[in-house]
Amino acid sequence: MEVSASKKIEILEAMLRIRLFEEKILELISIGEIDKGYHISFGHEAAAAGICSLLQRDDYITSNHRGPLHYLAKGGDPRKLMAELYGKATGCCGGKGGEMLLVDRSIGLLYSSTFVGANISVAVGIGFAIKKKMTGQVVAAFFGDGTSCNASFHEALNIAAVHKLPVLFVCENNEYSINVHQSEWMAAVSVANMAAAYNIPGILVDGTSVFDVINAANEAIRRARNGEGPTLIDAKVVRIRSHKETVPDNRDPDVIRDCISRDPLPRYINELMKQSILNDELLLKMKEKIRREVEEAVFFARESLYPEEI
Repeated sequence: MEVSASKKIEILEAMLRIRLFEEKILELISIGEIDKGYHISFGHEAAAAGICSLLQRDDYITSNHRGPLHYLAKGGDPRKLMAELYGKATGCCGGKGGEMLLVDRSIGLLYSSTFVGANISVAVGIGFAIKKKMTGQVVAAFFGDGTSCNASFHEALNIAAVHKLPVLFVCENNEYSINVHQSEWMAAVSVANMAAAYNIPGILVDGTSVFDVINAANEAIRRARNGEGPTLIDAKVVRIRSHKETVPDNRDPDVIRDCISRDPLPRYINELMKQSILNDELLLKMKEKIRREVEEAVFFARESLYPEEI
């Protein structure tokens, strides 16, 4: 798929916004202003931003415990997100959802859940509604590789396949369920291979490459809009930090170093530099702009009121 220079920059902005927002979250955790159980998404940005860049504003997504990643990738307001993380009334859920229960209808994020696999089932329901109303929209369900062993995953793929629903099943596959490698709990060769049981495409893609992700997602979205049914995208991402900030990272140090070496953000920046789409001056301006946005979001959250008690 040909990607315009402006679209490439748009994707970079989304990835930088996610990374710089979460770098600020780490700072706020260190001073006790944000809950330390936050799930940092460093290494997942290319898959989320790449796929969301191809979705229209009125397309839908559902998310999991890494809701902020998908919220920002879909174009959510950093101020509303930060306020939500502070538990303030100006948050996207009125301060009552938090990191893992984000919803914002204005950008099409209809559901996030702490229950593994729950958002996939909801996405299938959304797919039914889209098909019945014939709106031409699609819904992307983001989940982790551990979810692929959950019954709701298989039920959802089967139903979506039978009814040819416009659903993208997007597995952000970092190969670890907290600290346990998938070789210890998954018999299948890959998550993508599971699609064959339901007679739908299963695409294994390098989730650290924006361009590989876009090529896979573009075809999946085309199929969905044309009534050809769902696609399972198995995006092999890296998880640079621990599962969440309260859980020690017990992976082998060599595994962690390898994840850092395959960080999708510097990889994408280098690719755009080589294509002469990006230079140091433009990158610096982008980072300064986004850092201002993040600081404004923190100020907005701190100054906002808490919701009234019910």
